[in-house]
Amino acid sequence: MALAASGCDREPEPATPPPESQAAVEEPVASRGSILRPEVKAEMTADVAPAPQPLEARVYFDLGTADLSDAARADLEVFATSIPDPSWRIELAGRTDPTGDAALNRRLARQRAEAVRDHLLTLGVDPQRLTVSDDTAQVDTPPESALPMEEARRVDLVARPAPSDASETLSNSADQTD
Repeated sequence: MALAASGCDREPEPATPPPESQAAVEEPVASRGSILRPEVKAEMTADVAPAPQPLEARVYFDLGTADLSDAARADLEVFATSIPDPSWRIELAGRTDPTGDAALNRRLARQRAEAVRDHLLTLGVDPQRLTVSDDTAQVDTPPESALPMEEARRVDLVARPAPSDASETLSNSADQTD
């Protein structure tokens, strides 16, 4: 106890800075070893290209219909030709405005997404790349929303790169249980 009390009375000694010669000479990152394995030297690697951004589009519909207008057909042709790689997957999600019967709106949203899918097929898009989202049944716009009703009646399209074989293998093995 006496030792602890006597140790508290002393002022701590100031830390001595390293000599200037040590502080000024730093080893380059590439020549340093790993913290866990000092024999392994860090290496500079080539920059990794950022992942491509998804391509998104919307196709609008008239009230109560799943028929594509001429403008919608033209927009779909531009969309289909804008996809940077033919292996990209395309997800379609139909939407409706909030007016009317909810069950009818769910069917209409699905029909709209299927109409877009069918037109993409006529444009030569591989059917294996197209998915009509399970989210299609969602009615998108609540009545108090600032979004005009005309904009709520649509199909959202999102094209993304197909997952790599390695990531599919990992996700498939994670989904399996013993």
